[in-house]
Amino acid sequence: MPVELERADVGKLTAIGWTPPERFCVKAADGVTDIYGVLYRPRGFDPAHRYPVVDNL
Repeated sequence: MPVELERADVGKLTAIGWTPPERFCVKAADGVTDIYGVLYRPRGFDPAHRYPVVDNL
């Protein structure tokens, strides 16, 4: 049975515009292989703007 040891308070982070990273899974070019990743959006993210992508392996 899992036991919660502690819980983080992210209230101050969200107050300044921080959003938690998103996990995602996409198919590779072969259409079979799953690629898993984590998406970090910048503070003040605006979907109407374009942003560079940093690929870190």
